[in-house]
Amino acid sequence: MLCWGVRQIGGKVVSARIEQPRQFSVRYGARHPWLAPRFRAGLYLIWRAAVAGFRPALFLSLCAAALWFSAQAFQELPRPAPPAPSLEAQVSAALHDAVPAGRDRHAFWVAAIESSLNSPARGVPDIAGAHAFAGSYVAIRGRDALALELLAEGRRTERVEAALRALPAWERAHRMEAVLAEALQRGRAAGFEPPELAFAPPLLRARLERAQTLFGPALADAETWFIDPGSRALSLQAASGLGSTGDRLYSDIRGAVVQGCALAGIPGRRIGQCRVGFLPKPPPDAVLAGLNLAVAGADSEREVGARIAKAAWAADRLDPGLAARLALGPDPVLGQEAVLAAIMPALIEAGTAWTQPARYGAMVREAAIEAETSARIDVAARDRVFDALTAIRREVGALSAVHLADAIRSPEDAERLAHLVQASGGRVVALHALTGPELLVAIDAPFQGESLNWSILDWPRGPQRDLGLAVTACLMAILVLALTLHSGFRRRRGGAPGAFERLDAAMSRLILGRNL
Repeated sequence: MLCWGVRQIGGKVVSARIEQPRQFSVRYGARHPWLAPRFRAGLYLIWRAAVAGFRPALFLSLCAAALWFSAQAFQELPRPAPPAPSLEAQVSAALHDAVPAGRDRHAFWVAAIESSLNSPARGVPDIAGAHAFAGSYVAIRGRDALALELLAEGRRTERVEAALRALPAWERAHRMEAVLAEALQRGRAAGFEPPELAFAPPLLRARLERAQTLFGPALADAETWFIDPGSRALSLQAASGLGSTGDRLYSDIRGAVVQGCALAGIPGRRIGQCRVGFLPKPPPDAVLAGLNLAVAGADSEREVGARIAKAAWAADRLDPGLAARLALGPDPVLGQEAVLAAIMPALIEAGTAWTQPARYGAMVREAAIEAETSARIDVAARDRVFDALTAIRREVGALSAVHLADAIRSPEDAERLAHLVQASGGRVVALHALTGPELLVAIDAPFQGESLNWSILDWPRGPQRDLGLAVTACLMAILVLALTLHSGFRRRRGGAPGAFERLDAAMSRLILGRNL
């Protein structure tokens, strides 16, 4: 507001214009509140209080909302899960849980070993399975329960348990581990293999030793076949519990030729060399023919796993879908024709290839490569399965690997099974005898932490919603602060009033009336 006044300049009194701050109501063209009626003045004061406190209140409210929603989001975020138990611990827990409720665990363990030693018709005892169950005694009984029983030594286990609970946790664990280690050491000193056989009845140990003496050489010869078959054939009925789709499994080159001849007879082809009298005449099996070619074409590191896969298919232990993909590719019909076309040059000389298989190794390997290309076989996935089976054989033997193959449905299953066997050894064989093909289902999957890579706008979940609201409130508070500062700077520089100030001016004139 400008008004006239007097001012002293250099000892003289002069008249000058003096600028005084104007009231808001006057600046907006409204009457002064003191000149307005009381009701209008009171209403105007209420309006001015609301206008003056609106921006600070809004800013503080948005900041408080941002802090509150942030705290809620952090409280609702998934907490770090406890570390998953090791594979060995999972297998031991699964073995412990496999015992029926109410069943005496020691008697169950003895019965499992006896069942493995019971010879099937025209077969041999499952000595590997018996040894696997023997080595799983601690897991089946329960580590703590067995240690408590050993510590009792004829005393009441309740008193021993009460005495242990009075000890510090570390000392209690040390005593229990020490008594278990001492018991197993006594078994080793007595010559028991595995040392858990020290807990078995003497008659059962004698029976297992006798079975090992009688059938051990035959099983060792079968194990050797998977490493170096030479010109020998493997009778699957000589292995415990293995059913066969054919009487024998032939060596690599001979198996490819024999199954190629059988496969050629399906469409009615007549190949002279395939009809020689000394050549075996097994039933045609396209998958077995493809696996024979895969064995012949595999390198030295994977051929053992390829032979295990072939034996597993012949023993009805390999998943049909997986076997077809490994042997024939994604299209079984196309794969069968590709296998037959690739092996045809060797079939023309089938008799000679049977009697002199070493001369035809290069030819059959070339046929294997041709079949892989023509049938569009996923060689990388097949090699993963072969590598896994090879790793399983190194831990528990080839025949046990054939038994375990019925738990495989994919290359991922094969690799997971190999990890289990490498971590737990024969206990996986014992668990498989109890669970069957559902072995991998019995083992808990590794913990997969809940992913935190989500979007702020992923509203259905609590943490995302709260964090989104917190960020929104924070951005709005920053916007309110920026607008307030901008409005103040523009007012000081004499700029045009903003929208909020124009609203304030209109309401002031409406309440107080215009300043005439």
